[in-house]
Order: sequence, then C-alpha cells, then structure tokens
Amino acid sequence: MKRGGDGEWDYVVKGDSVVLEYSNMLQNFNEMVSEIKNLKIENYEKELDFQKAYLQYLQMQMNPHFYLNALNIIYSMAQVENYQMIQEMAMSLVEYSRYMFRSPKSLVTVQQEMEHVENYMKIQKLRFPERIQFQSDISSEIEDALIPPFIIQSFVENSIKYAINFEQNNICSIKGRLIESHEKLYVLIEVRDNGKGYQEEILELLKGDGKAEDSQKHVGIRNVRQRLALVFGDEARLILKNEEGAVAMVLIPLRWQEEETDEGLSCTAGG
Repeated sequence: MKRGGDGEWDYVVKGDSVVLEYSNMLQNFNEMVSEIKNLKIENYEKELDFQKAYLQYLQMQMNPHFYLNALNIIYSMAQVENYQMIQEMAMSLVEYSRYMFRSPKSLVTVQQEMEHVENYMKIQKLRFPERIQFQSDISSEIEDALIPPFIIQSFVENSIKYAINFEQNNICSIKGRLIESHEKLYVLIEVRDNGKGYQEEILELLKGDGKAEDSQKHVGIRNVRQRLALVFGDEARLILKNEEGAVAMVLIPLRWQEEETDEGLSCTAGG
C-alpha cells in the first residue's frame, strides 16, 4: 500500500494464501491499483485533449482581418498588372498561412517564429509602403531554442495595429538573447515600437488573472499569457511597459529538444 501511495501504479502483489480473507484482500488490492492506474491515465488523456483543444482555440482567435487586407492588396496589384509583386505577396501569404495552421501542440524554434514574423512584415510593408522600419537582432545562441508559436508575432502585430502613425517614421524592433536568472537559462524576447505605448487598461490586465476582461478586448495579449501558462506554468513571464513607445518582454525557460509522443508533448532542457 505504501508503494501504491508513492505512485507505483504498475506494482502488483504476487502470491497467494491459504487464508481466504488474506487471499481476497490481495486480489482486491491488485484490482484497486489497476483501476486507479486506468483512471489516472484516462484523466491525463482528457487533460491532454483539453490542452490541445484549448491551444487550437487560442490559435484560431488570430485576427481574420489580416487576410482580408492581404487579399485587397493582391487585388489592387492585379488592377495595375504588377505581377512580380503579386507573386511575392502571394508567396508571403502562403508561408504565413502554413505557419498559422500548423499543429497547435507543437513548439517552434525562435528562428521559425522569426521567419514567420518576416513574412508578416513583408505583407505589412506592401500595405504601408515606406511607412514601417523593421529591425531584428536575434542572438545565434537562441535561434534553435523552443518557444510557443505566435509569441513574437502577437506583439509585432499589436505594434502594427496600434503604433502606426502616418505623421512619423514607424519603427518596430525585435531583440532576442539568452540570459541567466537564479542559475537557470532563459530566452528573453523584447518587442518595441515608437508609438503611443500601451493603454493603462492593458497594463492593468497583467496585474490580474484576466478572466474578468471583455472577451473581445486584448485577445492577442491574453492568448500569449494563456499559452505561456499552459506550456511553462509559472516559469515564464510576460512584462509590458511604456518606454518611448510600447515594450513587450517575454521570458521563457530555455528548451532545446522537443519530444512528441502519442500521449502529448514533452520538452527537455539543455545547456
């Protein structure tokens, strides 16, 4: 019973006894342990199904207006017969869509996420020609580190949506580096723009659990928080602040290797 209490649910008591009550007790104990094991497996599988469904739900909340804007740009270029730009735009949209509809249970490398962001920015630069400067500085140390998809893209999208001002030169920059905190290694991603900064209600969102927020507000930021918590628990952090524009900082425990099995996703740390 002590071994069962310690979680050894594969343990089986072997042997028999001439004492009927003792023999029945052994049989009932083995059946009980087997039932507990099956219940734990069933609950674990339900939890994994919930996580996969929830990640997919979060993923599908991404803004559909982006696709409408992209198609409008392609239509406008077709009217002036700018076929080369149509090809570039269409290919960027294809790569963007392929990434968006990837398996929601998978983590991605920082490099993969940045390629997705670059495709996104190509489309936005066609939408706002000569209005956006995009800068990225990603350390080679973290290019192969694993992060949840759309973490960087969500804040870049937020900058494009809220920081664009036609009276100024708009800048969006991304920095990524490896840091050490409390003897653990973390990936630190920082997204900045030179817009008006985050509204106070968005900064207040991070101080609570976010559950009381209007479901139509701040979807991207809530998604980032929920996905980070789902994958890393309380090991990951999200910091929003204003410094001559909006600043988003995401701190994620370093993960190098992703192992996927039929039961779900597991990650092993490296370093």
